Amino acid sequence: MHPEPTPGAAPPGHLLRHDPPGAENVAGRRIQSLADGFGETWDKRFSVHLRGQPSPAEVMRAWKAEFGSFWPEGSRFTAPARGLRPGELAGVELEGPAGGAVSTGVAVDAATPTSFTLRTPEGHMFAGWIRFRTLKADPGTEARIEMRIRPSDPLYQLGLWLGGNRGEDRFWQRTLAALAARFGEGPPVTVRRRRVSRAFTWRNAGNIRHNAGLRTTAARLDTAIRRLLRGRGSRR
Repeated sequence: MHPEPTPGAAPPGHLLRHDPPGAENVAGRRIQSLADGFGETWDKRFSVHLRGQPSPAEVMRAWKAEFGSFWPEGSRFTAPARGLRPGELAGVELEGPAGGAVSTGVAVDAATPTSFTLRTPEGHMFAGWIRFRTLKADPGTEARIEMRIRPSDPLYQLGLWLGGNRGEDRFWQRTLAALAARFGEGPPVTVRRRRVSRAFTWRNAGNIRHNAGLRTTAARLDTAIRRLLRGRGSRR
């Protein structure tokens, strides 16, 4: 298993006091640890070998600066105004494990010239952490994504069983492929994944009250109904 990054500016339990630009369902939420999640625990690593790149620090500078541009189409990452620095909040909009939109956010935790870690708030699809790293390879640089995650609530767990787990894998494979293309390379992305535990933490089943997917759907439905009613009112 990957060693858990040392908590930095946004340790588990930290209360998010405001919404980052583009994020919903974040204010008042706490950063989750693995113990705060509900479902199966997974250890995953995605990596790509950039043979022509001279420095892990140079690759990481570009990765941080253009982070959201490497995400697959249909998803959006709204970077903090001050960049990916410890303590900053970023907005995330993407498809949920079983389809549908999810508006949430992530907190930037520890960061170095060759790595940074994101942690998730209550309501996010996963509890846990995801770390982005660049390492010296022979030759060139290895870009790597490591994570230890588990679904936050029973609905998210169901979504993973219905294909969300593989969808998550494809998301990060495409992200690393896009990063490689940014440097004019096209090597295959290596994937290692292992289910660490099948155990459920039933005392955390109530996390579903924070489910960002349900809240996003409800908010968008409310907006659509209000627009419909305003339209009918203007025609009278």
